[in-house]
Amino acid sequence: MEKTKLEIVSGFLGAGKTTLINKLLREAWRGETTAVLENEFGEIGVDGDLLQGHDLTVKEITNGCICCTLKGDFVEGIKNLARDFRPKRIVIEPTGIGKLGDILEACRLAEREAPVSVYTAMTVVQAPLVSAFLEVSGEFYREQIKTAPVIVLSAVQKLRADDPPLTGILRKIRELNPGAAVFTESWDTLDSFKLLAVAEEMTGKILGPEDPHEHDHENGDRHGYGHEHKHGDGHEHNHDHSLETGGFDSCSFILKGHWTGEDVDDLATRMKGGNFGEVFRAKGFFPVRGRPHKLDYVYGSASLTPADYAGEGKFVVIGRGLKKEELSRYMERRGP
Repeated sequence: MEKTKLEIVSGFLGAGKTTLINKLLREAWRGETTAVLENEFGEIGVDGDLLQGHDLTVKEITNGCICCTLKGDFVEGIKNLARDFRPKRIVIEPTGIGKLGDILEACRLAEREAPVSVYTAMTVVQAPLVSAFLEVSGEFYREQIKTAPVIVLSAVQKLRADDPPLTGILRKIRELNPGAAVFTESWDTLDSFKLLAVAEEMTGKILGPEDPHEHDHENGDRHGYGHEHKHGDGHEHNHDHSLETGGFDSCSFILKGHWTGEDVDDLATRMKGGNFGEVFRAKGFFPVRGRPHKLDYVYGSASLTPADYAGEGKFVVIGRGLKKEELSRYMERRGP
């Protein structure tokens, strides 16, 4: 029986994971039976709605304890997708607030219980924000770079004259992970088939030919995915989640009111100014003058574009030290 391929596309908040997955679905994976497993940080999923225009199955896991989700819903999600849809591949898009090593470990657990096999793993890194995120993001950002067999730089074309040069960005990445294959091309010219071929080769080197029933803890520890989250029998979801999320938190809203482009600009300005805490990522669909628009906000930079989306308006904010009451009051002023 042919095993379902597990293809992992990781990356920190706002790196461009969903955009890269869409590119791969249009190009290298076009016409192939594919399922996507989304692990969202927050109560409301957004990224799954962005994977439109493809014949695929999307399963979202939202608002979960990261470590418990990986040992529960996450592994079950892989098993259920493989069993119910028998796709050629399952593309895994982890939350930006998670460790690639934990994702790899969970996938190895799934290999023991379902006909699946880890095929590729890569981390998307937004080029203009490498220096900033190395200073402020914490362990998740560094771990995703350190553990990745392949690193794909995003937004290279957006580097400005006052940003560090690409050579400086690559040096910082190489200091964390000297052995990874790094793709620096603009995504307009990035060869999807070459990317996947390199990712398959490099991922195979890291994981090795080990039997998933005989987990190589020494090898796993060296590459960051061999540890266990042991909670003991009868574990309940009552531990301090802030410890495992590095202080990151989220706030979600269903949008009922009327919005204008100026309203969304004001919201973005307030997030950038720190009115609602330290906002790293915000995303959602806004009903702007009767037409859905997608807001993308990544650490001070915002864009609002028309979206092919038919659902209700929704908005998710992710950051540290979020001022949830202030943000909720602000959003309620736009109520019906």
